[in-house]
Amino acid sequence: MSDHRRPIGQVVSYKVDRNTFEVLVQAGSLLPFRQGLIQNIDDVLVVDTIFTHATKGERASDGEIVGNFGTQNKTEVLRKILLEGHYDMTRDEKKHEAERRGGKG
Repeated sequence: MSDHRRPIGQVVSYKVDRNTFEVLVQAGSLLPFRQGLIQNIDDVLVVDTIFTHATKGERASDGEIVGNFGTQNKTEVLRKILLEGHYDMTRDEKKHEAERRGGKG
């Protein structure tokens, strides 16, 4: 058994003005989603909830979502956050990216 613990999920953050919206994704699934290797967002998300602060469990209200994204379409908002949001790469993703660029991981 490995001493390294693999994270269960990753937080993806997206800022709109001063507001931050977050979603939880399966560890290591966001990069393949962005590369088109995973098509279904349900295969990426841990839950289909949009948070203002995921680690505290604070959910974004419908009014906050509409006011900042201009739509009530949850799938559209989730997709925007997944494609354009910021996240910290997992160790495996960093290693793969370094290898892809010809460097050392």
